[in-house]
Amino acid sequence: MYEPFHKLKFYGAASYVDQVRAGINYFVTKKGKKALCVMYQDTDFGKEVLDGVQIQADKMKVKIVETTTHKPTDQDFTAQITKLKAANCDLVVFGTIVRDSIVPYATARKIGWTDVDFFGSTASYDLFVAGAQGGVTEGLYAMGLTDMPYRDTLSPTAQAWFDRYKERYKVDPNIGAVYGWVAADLTVVGLEKAGADLTTDSFVRGMESIKSYKDIFNGPEASFGADKHQGASSAFLARWSRAAAGCG
Repeated sequence: MYEPFHKLKFYGAASYVDQVRAGINYFVTKKGKKALCVMYQDTDFGKEVLDGVQIQADKMKVKIVETTTHKPTDQDFTAQITKLKAANCDLVVFGTIVRDSIVPYATARKIGWTDVDFFGSTASYDLFVAGAQGGVTEGLYAMGLTDMPYRDTLSPTAQAWFDRYKERYKVDPNIGAVYGWVAADLTVVGLEKAGADLTTDSFVRGMESIKSYKDIFNGPEASFGADKHQGASSAFLARWSRAAAGCG
């Protein structure tokens, strides 16, 4: 949305490329990883994750020893996991979303491949992944942009939002609801800064004037400018844990 630059396009957070680069940086510098594998969807989303891996691997001079692809509708990932295991990588990066994060990770652990870490982008940072039946995603890492909406860990303001959401829709909010709220709130801030005489140009100027924006879910600080339409580029690393009631 922000690249190439377009007057009317804004994005508030880290891209998939930013996210996987940050994750790889952590695993290489803090955990000594040296050999990367990538499992990604054969889609534009998956290829963007691969782009991030390639950029960071080149920068840190670590090897991508194997890659595998799959269709979003695939159900069995035994062949892909077997291929990656044979490559002797010590870190697997997922360009996956929900089911295609859960099943291959569970498959790897089922066959005893436990001496390798797996992590995905924010597409895998989802309560369905964290709460997979039988705890099969225990230990899986994913990049996050905001706090997961567990009511008891949210700020009082976010808890009030949680309660209003549940009262209206009769279900707990998920991470998609959080992202939707943040996008809507940024838009409102831009409209307020545009002033009463609202035009396309005044709205763009209003968005570009947003500095040090903080959402209610502990997301990264966002700032825009006349030549900067990506608000933030940072993300954090979460690890799914039943002991931590989902993620830690």
